[in-house]
Amino acid sequence: MKYETILVSVENEVVTITLNRPKILNVLSQQVMTELETALDELYRADIRLLLVRGAGDKAFAAGADIKEFVGREPEAAASLSAMGNRVLLKLSRFPAPTIAVIQGFALGGGMEITLACDLRIGTPNAKMGLPEVGLGIMPGYGGTQRLARLIGPGRAKELVFTGKNIDAETAFNMGILNQVAPEEELESVLKEWTVKLLANAPISQATAKRVMDQGLETTLEEGLKLEAAGFGKLFGTEDETEGVNAFIERRKPHFTNK
Repeated sequence: MKYETILVSVENEVVTITLNRPKILNVLSQQVMTELETALDELYRADIRLLLVRGAGDKAFAAGADIKEFVGREPEAAASLSAMGNRVLLKLSRFPAPTIAVIQGFALGGGMEITLACDLRIGTPNAKMGLPEVGLGIMPGYGGTQRLARLIGPGRAKELVFTGKNIDAETAFNMGILNQVAPEEELESVLKEWTVKLLANAPISQATAKRVMDQGLETTLEEGLKLEAAGFGKLFGTEDETEGVNAFIERRKPHFTNK
């Protein structure tokens, strides 16, 4: 499908979705979110092993929502806009393969919320992250109040939401928001290293572990442990489990087939 505001590229088992409005810092219009949802729906395939999400250019991942779309919006319409964004980012967070947000420059408001819906976040030193909505008399509406608190704890999350301040890459890393800060000139090689590491393991195991971990965050420890036991047991008898165990015993690299 042809898109106007995003780019989708597939290389072997790795997909890259690029937010493609660099002249206006990749701000998130309703069209961007609609196209992102369509792309995610089309990419829900077993042969996708890794999804990268990034912004065009090096100035911004996404500098937030398109504020012009907020003017004159009634409360019910605003709630619908938030619900639509949350629906899209739930699809991103539930994507079966690992997902990485690649952050160069600004990731603010809805832009940061997209990164929080990814499993992992890698930024360059010029990354600036924040949820500045309170400065506009509103609040995060694409999952920021929920995912950030789950990621770094409610105290730190409230600090960022209540102040609306931006944080640099080092601070984001120290808070546990970024998994790695990569020098600009090394970013692509760092992404390649992550790709090699992630693709070396069993996709069915990664997908099951991801689902169990995410669902476990929504329930009690006891219920989460039940989910873990069920997922652990379900993987036994799969072709990948048999291959992985045999490869270990035979001291060779496994060849996984996602079965």
